[in-house]
Amino acid sequence: MEALFPERKAIGEGILPSQEIAALVETGKVCADGEIGEDQIQPSSLDLRLGTEAYRIRASFLPNKTTTLIQQARQNGMLTETVDIATGAVLEPNAIYVIPLMERLALPPDIYGIANPKSSTGRLDIFTRLIPEFGDEFERVKRGYSGGLYIEVVSQTFPILVRTGMRLNQLRLGRGRRTAVGEDRLRQLGQKDFLVAPDEVTTGQAMAGQAMVDRG
Repeated sequence: MEALFPERKAIGEGILPSQEIAALVETGKVCADGEIGEDQIQPSSLDLRLGTEAYRIRASFLPNKTTTLIQQARQNGMLTETVDIATGAVLEPNAIYVIPLMERLALPPDIYGIANPKSSTGRLDIFTRLIPEFGDEFERVKRGYSGGLYIEVVSQTFPILVRTGMRLNQLRLGRGRRTAVGEDRLRQLGQKDFLVAPDEVTTGQAMAGQAMVDRG
């Protein structure tokens, strides 16, 4: 993938832009079963793809420090069904599935990850969250993590058809401190720049495009 700024140095803190994500792909720090497509790399995130199997489980859980997630599910009786989704399969509503992702990570010691569903996934009322192997937190990848990734999927309204390669969530990679911006800072940013599009602003706000900040 041709970078917009090929001479850009990997410096500073914050969420990594597409150029640095592409560099991690090129150096094998982010890899996959099959090539990672250019269209997976967004301005500040990487789209993740479903693997070939979905595992239906009885309840959500996190893996322990010594056993892989699927091994643990088998050992404690949580795994109830294995579904081949290579060519497409229907996942039942309100059932919990864990699906290995095609992408794997071997992050440098100063890089961490934060995952979230794609906006199209949320609009379909599909709940997802990322699970790293041997992890102790949903949606978070620790600095220097090396290993595979899983996604937990629950369709909260209707049956859904999924297949290998579909993209339900995305991963943002960052460097430095992982600290949420406070409300005062958000208000300052809202006065200087548009945090929301003008047509999304509620009637009667003081300034067109100014964000309404309420508890973050």
